Amino acid sequence: MKLLIDIGNTRTKAVLSDDGKLTPIDYNLDIFDQYSISQVTYASVGHKSRADSLRQKAQQVGASIIEVTTAKEAFGVQCAYANYHTLGIDRWLAALGAANEYPNQNVIIVDAGTATTVEFVSKDKKYLGGWIVPGLDLMTSSVTSQTEKVFDSNDTDFIYGIGQNTPAALKSGCLAAQLGLIHQAVAHFNREAVLVIAGGTAALLVEHVATLNPIHDPLIVFKGLDRYQSTP
Repeated sequence: MKLLIDIGNTRTKAVLSDDGKLTPIDYNLDIFDQYSISQVTYASVGHKSRADSLRQKAQQVGASIIEVTTAKEAFGVQCAYANYHTLGIDRWLAALGAANEYPNQNVIIVDAGTATTVEFVSKDKKYLGGWIVPGLDLMTSSVTSQTEKVFDSNDTDFIYGIGQNTPAALKSGCLAAQLGLIHQAVAHFNREAVLVIAGGTAALLVEHVATLNPIHDPLIVFKGLDRYQSTP
């Protein structure tokens, strides 16, 4: 069995890969005691200590280790970044996963987490680049931390509409901004693109852009990571 690891800004996520089937699992180093892991393929946006602990544990159980980094080209997908090494590996993996999952189609990937990222992949397998904006929680906290009279409330949800109190105005406004971002992305390809949404707030966004026929794919980054596995 093979293990895929995404060491992100906020948390580390893990997926088991077995004969093409991807199964999300909770991440901790006890994974190596629970499963017979023959290979670890991982990507990290930083957090050297977490990556070092993972590598050390994998070595202890005799599993091979593959670290994935951003490339100028991989699996036929070309990267538009001149300084491609500055492109976040999670964004690159999302592009690779989408290009493989939806061949010969334009694809837009929205990954809504701490930051909301939008990636553009053309039907001729070119990663065109993307956008980065604050995620929903980061949007609200950035406003409240920089203003005196704008405040939030844990009792107020992100609901699309016109807010009639300050927390509702804040959260509905931030949600509207995220939805507007998605609509602008789709307009870039004249609505002729597959829209894939992933990340912690994906379900909320999918609900509000139903007319765009979004695909909720929480494993899109891992589908890109899975491509790097070596054959047995």
